[in-house]
Amino acid sequence: MLIYGLVRPLANLVCLYYVDTWGRKKTLWITGVAMKVDMAIIMGLSGGFVGSSNMVAKGFNIAFIFLFSMMQAYPSQARSSISVVCNVLINIVFNQVSPIAFSNVGYKYYALFICTNIVGAITVFLYLPETKGKTLEEIGHIFGGDVVVADLQQARQKIEANDVEMIEQVEEQR
Repeated sequence: MLIYGLVRPLANLVCLYYVDTWGRKKTLWITGVAMKVDMAIIMGLSGGFVGSSNMVAKGFNIAFIFLFSMMQAYPSQARSSISVVCNVLINIVFNQVSPIAFSNVGYKYYALFICTNIVGAITVFLYLPETKGKTLEEIGHIFGGDVVVADLQQARQKIEANDVEMIEQVEEQR
């Protein structure tokens, strides 16, 4: 369990390096398709080797579960904090529902994840704009928001004035 818990954070470090190189839109829809394929393999291995003593198949199944977690690391880097909160809440629901679903429908429960990854990949491919190489102002324009840029000269003058005032107060107290 410890190793599984470390896989995603380590994959996140790799994703941080590539997030602006690959572009978010392209990588999100490709990752969605790849996670669908990965989940289909997990479903097939689980269905084909349930109750089997085939340790190689079981080992590959575990490896593909780890691979899914690693692929899921990229979309995590591309989401906003609100999405992360929603993701955590959804994960809590799945953690509560999944044992019941697996006991009732078995390996076929993976079909739900295959479908959600297909829908996610199609949605990203068709509807989300690419933000690779864009400035904050351009991204704000794409999403219809205003980007507020501070006047740096004015901010520096204000900080310097506050520093001078603090120094004067300290000297007065001596």
